Amino acid sequence: MTVYRCHLRPTPSNGASQADIFDFCYSHKIVGIGWPAVKSRDEAQAEEEFRANYDTNISSLRAMMKIECGDYIWIHDTHDVYYLCKVVRTWKEIPHSEEYAEYDISNCLGVDMIMVGNCDQVPEKVLASFTTPPTLQRINDDGIADVSSYIWSVKHK
Repeated sequence: MTVYRCHLRPTPSNGASQADIFDFCYSHKIVGIGWPAVKSRDEAQAEEEFRANYDTNISSLRAMMKIECGDYIWIHDTHDVYYLCKVVRTWKEIPHSEEYAEYDISNCLGVDMIMVGNCDQVPEKVLASFTTPPTLQRINDDGIADVSSYIWSVKHK
């Protein structure tokens, strides 16, 4: 199992606020990243669509493609309340959706989500990972998977 963190900070075309986007993700049980022109769920085709439409780093989309069911993703809301998500549907399993594209989260994963709490209840390595700019990235730490699994087992009911 691998642990990631995701900044939910898209630029939606529907005028939604960052709080609206978090609420949408929470209610739909998804974690998503942008780039709505990427519609294919074939990795090679998706990379071609990305390069044809965007002049930015592709690392977050590549990370999204690698995430597997059972992996964990840390996110936080606009009040800095942290949530731990467990992936239940991969990027390939969730087709492109115009509704998701309006929120600029068209590349997404299906998740179960639990509230962990404020920064006092979150591992330091997770907090530190949110200081780097990529939208989605792996948290490289040998112990973070065990800690995340423990937190999941204690908080998930």
